[in-house]
Amino acid sequence: DEMRRCIEGLEPERYKTASYYEKWAVAIASTMLERGQIANEDIEAALGLVEEAHSAPLAEGAIVRVRREHHPTRWRKPHLRTPGYIHGLCGTVTRVLGTFKNPEELAFGGKSRGEQPLYFVSFD
Repeated sequence: DEMRRCIEGLEPERYKTASYYEKWAVAIASTMLERGQIANEDIEAALGLVEEAHSAPLAEGAIVRVRREHHPTRWRKPHLRTPGYIHGLCGTVTRVLGTFKNPEELAFGGKSRGEQPLYFVSFD
């Protein structure tokens, strides 16, 4: 049941394109991560790190567009701090809150290799 839940939690496009064995490999890796039997670093060492390019820090008043949910992760759906109903929308940065450890890495029991800026964004 636990591994089937992991398979069913794959992004729809990834679910359609992954082979039977890839789906089970994802489920095994996700379950081991959740149980603390392996760390993100172990998987990244085995598969190679996939990093997203980050843009320059934004200032108050900047117009931004929230990316649609598409991530280069190969083995699990990432932890997103952005609700799906605002994906693709434009908004305005109303406050710069500073930089913080990467929550997408921390959410799966890993360690953050760096920091990311955090903003308040308003949407009309």
